[in-house]
Amino acid sequence: LAHTWYESFHGPNTDTVLFSVASHRWQHYSQLWIQGEVGYHFPVFTAQVNWKSCLLGYGWGDQQLKGLVRFKGSADSASYLQLNLLSVSRTPSFLIRSIFLNHYLWNKGDSLNREYLQKLGGELFIRPLQIRISADYYLLKNYMYFTEQGLNQTSDWQHIVAFSADHLLKVGGFTLQSKAWFQVFDEKYFHLPQWGVFQTAAYSHTFVFSTGGRLHARLGVDFKYYSRYLPDTYLPPLGIFVLTSTADPEVNYAGNYPIFNVHLSFKVKNVSFYVKYGHFNAWWNKRTFVAAHYPMLPATLSYGINWMFYDW
Repeated sequence: LAHTWYESFHGPNTDTVLFSVASHRWQHYSQLWIQGEVGYHFPVFTAQVNWKSCLLGYGWGDQQLKGLVRFKGSADSASYLQLNLLSVSRTPSFLIRSIFLNHYLWNKGDSLNREYLQKLGGELFIRPLQIRISADYYLLKNYMYFTEQGLNQTSDWQHIVAFSADHLLKVGGFTLQSKAWFQVFDEKYFHLPQWGVFQTAAYSHTFVFSTGGRLHARLGVDFKYYSRYLPDTYLPPLGIFVLTSTADPEVNYAGNYPIFNVHLSFKVKNVSFYVKYGHFNAWWNKRTFVAAHYPMLPATLSYGINWMFYDW
């Protein structure tokens, strides 16, 4: 066994931690990759396959395969149907295997297994209607996740299904953009909203003055809503978000709450101004959280200017 001593300082106390790992393989972090790509491009059909593999060094045997097939009309502005495939097998990062901090110490050595990710997805875009629909299926094996106790890995197969649809409507100076999504996953390992909607409505107008000057103005309102979910906890020592314990009584659920923003922008030649009043409905609920113990910002007024000094 390879023995490593590491001193951890906790204020006035000094702890000596002994790590034992079964081999030195995890210490070799140089890599040599080989990659190949094949593609066929026709006016109405496109196919592309990309493959790469790690031959030597840390993570040898890792693979990545990408595939894409697209059917579309002969015109560049035609609708299309796209199918994509992704297959990844990767060795956990060396930085994740070994963490030496004041509050978190672990050296997993070779105990972490290679992760596997399979993805199959499709996207349909109907250009005359400006509608986009997509669906993705993910299959994960040896998924790694963080809790407040540190790094964990599960050997359970993880199945994730995600759907989304968005629509863009323009009538005169009015613009209406809508998006909705839905996803299915194991809530034991993923703390996310299951569905959500986003919508923005705006009106644009150009004022023309007798001097020949032009003022471009845009007034809009945004709306978004997420379903109820348990937010992640942020750990400053690790700089990451981790799964929140469902047994923590001090953590409030997030989501199930609408958020409204209103914004106004102007543009004169190469100078743009904007004013935004975000979360103006904050008085509805003053205890809305975006992360565990981190409340959402209240109603906020922001403004700015963008001045391009040179027009290229």
